[in-house]
Amino acid sequence: MNFNALTLTVIALVAAALVVRFELFCFRELAATRDSQLRYLTRPGWIVVIAFSIPVGGVLFLSYGRAR
Repeated sequence: MNFNALTLTVIALVAAALVVRFELFCFRELAATRDSQLRYLTRPGWIVVIAFSIPVGGVLFLSYGRAR
C-alpha cells in the first residue's frame, strides 16, 4: 500500500466515522424531541428520512423537523 492509498483510506474511515456520529446525534435529538414539537412528519416518518437519506435527512430534521 503506497502513501496515497493509505491517506485515502484514513480519510474515508474518518469521513465514515463522522457520518455515523452525525446520524447518531440526529437520532438522539429525535428521541429527545416531544411529539408536539415535531413538524411536518411523525416520529416514524423522521426515522425513515434520517436513516435512508444520509446525511441530508439529518440536516432536514435538524433544520425543519423540530420546533426551535
